[in-house]
Amino acid sequence: YISLPNPNKNFDLFFRALTILNKKLTRAVHICLTIPIDNSRLIKTMDNFNDSNIVIKNIGKAKKSEVIEVLNSTRVSVFPSLEETFGLPLLEACQLNNFVVCSNLPFAHDVIEPSLTFNPQMEDDIADKMLLALEGDIKKSKVKVKNKLQELFKILLS
Repeated sequence: YISLPNPNKNFDLFFRALTILNKKLTRAVHICLTIPIDNSRLIKTMDNFNDSNIVIKNIGKAKKSEVIEVLNSTRVSVFPSLEETFGLPLLEACQLNNFVVCSNLPFAHDVIEPSLTFNPQMEDDIADKMLLALEGDIKKSKVKVKNKLQELFKILLS
């Protein structure tokens, strides 16, 4: 989950979903997070997963190059956000061939066709969909929006 821990990003529920997922796992699963080290509350929550099947790597506040490196080295990206302004993280993950598992909310469906969706208010649903993504044969995510940046530049420069 690549995101700053703003309230709309739903980290508390995400961690509760990871606790449920951990009970269902028979092997280790590696999770990469981008929580700034000065967020002591969430850093402490990550410590609850020591000696579990959930292996968390926190890279802190990430640079763009680190985000791309993480997305290139992962198979599944999970986004339990409650709202997004445009959904750029979803697009980036999708463009880098990640399976995208995200909240079943309009912003997600506006920009991509997710691999799986869940109710972002229900930790059980999030855990179940993460497990399905890890063990199931799920469809690839697809980008819905077209990159029209060059057309925008032409309009702005004319």
